[in-house]
Order: sequence, then structure tokens, then C-alpha cells
Amino acid sequence: MNWYGLVKKKKHLYLALGCCALCLLTTLIVQTISTNILYDNAIAFEKHYLKSTVDTTCARIDILRKKLQEQQLADTGTFDEEKIKQDIIGILRQDFYQSADNYTGAYCWINAVRDYEGGKEYAMRLIHPNLKDTEGVLLSTETQDAKGDRPYLTELEGIKQHGSITYSYYFKDMNSESITQKLTYARLYEDYGWIICMGIPYNAVWGDVLFENSALKWLLLISYLVSVGGVFVIAFFLYKQARQERREHRNEVNKLQRQIEYDGLTKAKSRIHGVTLLEDSLECYRRTMRHDVIAMFDLDHFKAVNDNYGHEFGDYVLKEVVATISQNIRSGDTLIRWGGDEFVLILSAAAPQHIQHILKKLNLCIRNREFATKDGKIVPITISIGASCFQPEDTNIEAVMSRADIALYKAKYKRDTYYVYDGTDIT
Repeated sequence: MNWYGLVKKKKHLYLALGCCALCLLTTLIVQTISTNILYDNAIAFEKHYLKSTVDTTCARIDILRKKLQEQQLADTGTFDEEKIKQDIIGILRQDFYQSADNYTGAYCWINAVRDYEGGKEYAMRLIHPNLKDTEGVLLSTETQDAKGDRPYLTELEGIKQHGSITYSYYFKDMNSESITQKLTYARLYEDYGWIICMGIPYNAVWGDVLFENSALKWLLLISYLVSVGGVFVIAFFLYKQARQERREHRNEVNKLQRQIEYDGLTKAKSRIHGVTLLEDSLECYRRTMRHDVIAMFDLDHFKAVNDNYGHEFGDYVLKEVVATISQNIRSGDTLIRWGGDEFVLILSAAAPQHIQHILKKLNLCIRNREFATKDGKIVPITISIGASCFQPEDTNIEAVMSRADIALYKAKYKRDTYYVYDGTDIT
């Protein structure tokens, strides 16, 4: 081989190596960018989820307060706000304990503000699923997290300025010395001075994002450099990797979406998603004047069912009630678990002359359904229903929910019946 041929061969070799190196660098850059985009999307999704959960909790507190006030007024002619607050604390504590996700580390907690100027005893830990023994402990804005930051001070300043804040802090894992960063959303419930929070560790948002194992990084690098196909191998790997990332991201998003949209026990729509569906229904009413009927129902004497036959049977009853109701409504209607044994129905475009028949049918289908314990004992189960529909002056879903709740309260006087709010044109 002459000199010219040797130089030419070397040039081709260098060109091939350069192409492989360029493809490798391009692949790594694209990999990094796509991973960051997917991670950022997951973070944005979690921020929305945290905010929606806390906002829904605040809305639920308002509903509980009103319901408890009405109950006390009906029973005694007056109401004790402090007793109502304590009752709400008990309800939220039970809900927060049960809803804490040990797998992802997501949970809600509440701190009660004592001094908005901050200081060593600025707040008290009111509810905390992971630190139950410390409930009642006084908190300080001088407290530092695992990185030396002052998260309580950041939180207090944020809610004072804006009423809510999204922030991060660092903490040591309960069973190890590793430090984890937590994404948190906090909102002030001003009437009670409660800071209602929800957080989730960043490492649970996306898990091991991509190639966290350094040995795998080196193996990938070596495989790129020694690949016979060079450009084609790298391009093929990038194509497969991009497809896998899209599939994993889609699966993760679908999983999170299912967790948000459906109640884990009954498979009815969850309250978080239900709020969105109710808002959509209200918006449709404003645009088209389509009359959706909003009905609330709960199980009569359900506490006695749990007390007498156990919570396992109570859970069975809830699931069967949802299944039975679902079989007796139209495909376009929506069943939402609002909380405990309380449910909300969106009866889409229900004709006014049919409402009485629909509600009566729902009462009847539960009344005639046999609920048997493990030892074969038949336990009678009935429901009470209150209904209303949107009115022109409604600016939010709380208005129609309040009317449906009043109707449900009236139906509960008799039990196993229904009541349609008098202010609508469907009675």
C-alpha cells in the first residue's frame, strides 16, 4: 500500500471514528434533554396534584363546618365553633392517616399557627401521619432542615404574602441516614389559622430517572465505542430508548391519573377528580343551559353497620352500593365518592319530569339489594338522597353542593327517601 493509500485509509478511519463519537455525543445530549423534559413534566404534574388535594381539603373543611353548624343548630338551636373545629380535626386526622401513601411517601399534614410573626413557638403540629407522637409539639421558624435551610420560615413568609406556597426542603429518611428532598404545597386556612400541607419526595416522582447506576453508564459508553455498526447502532439504540421512555412516561402518567381519578376502595370517581367534573358541568350549564342534576347520597346508619359488623363488611357494603348504583344509572352519568359513605351523582341532562323517578329507583335498588355477612346474615341497607341543579346565579360548585347537602339533610329526617331542593324547577 502506497503512502497516499495509507493516508486515505486513515482519513476514512478517523472520519468513521469521528462520526461514531459525534453520534455518541448527540445521543447522550438528546438522552439528557429528553429525560429532563420528562422529569419536568412529572414535577409539574405532581405540583398540580398537591395543590388540588390541599385545595380540595380546604373546600371540604368549609362543607364540614356548614354541615356541623346546621346539625348543631337543628339539635340545640345554636352551635359551638370550637367543638365543630375539634370534630373537623378528628375527621381530617382519620382521613390523613388512612390516605398516607407509604409507597410513594406522599401525605398531608396540618400545623396550627399561633404567632404569624414567627419565633420559637410560632405554630403547633396539629396532624402528622408520619410523626403521630409529636402532634401537639410547638414548632419554631428557626428549625433547620437536613441542608441547613429554614423550611418553616419559608412556609410562613409564603402564606403571609400569597396565602399559599410551593417549596422544597430536605429531611433524613426515617429508616436510614440518606437525605431526601421533598416537594411541598402549603395553603393557609385563615379562619382556623391552619397551614394545610401536602408533600411527596422528589425521588418518588420519577424513581430512578435514567441510568442512575454508574456501572451501567460505563457499559453503555463502551458498547457505543465498540459497536460495529457505529452510527446505525447508536441511532437504533436511541430510537428504542426514546420509545421506552415515552412508554414508561405514558404508563407513569396513566398510573398517576388513575390514582387521581378513581377512589381506591369503591372504584367510583375520586373527590379530587369529581371536583373537576362538577366544575365542567357548571361550565357546560353556563354555555348551553344544559340542566345536570347534582345529587348527594349517603348510607343510612352506616356507622352502626361498621360498629356491629366490622369495617371489612362496611367496605364490602360501600363497594356493592357503588356497583349497584352504577348499574342503575346511565353511561353518561357520573358517580363520585365524596368521602366516607357520602357520594355525589352527576345526572347529565336529566329531564325534569324524570328526576323523581330516577331518585326513587335508586332508593329502591339499594333497599331491595341483599347485603349478607360472612355468616349469611342479611343486613338491610338504605340510602338517603338530596338533589339540586345549577341556577343562573351560581358562580361556583359550592352553591349547588350546598343546596344538595341541604336536601340530603332533609331526606335524612325520614331515611330511605329522597328530597329535591325547593329552589329548583325540577320539584
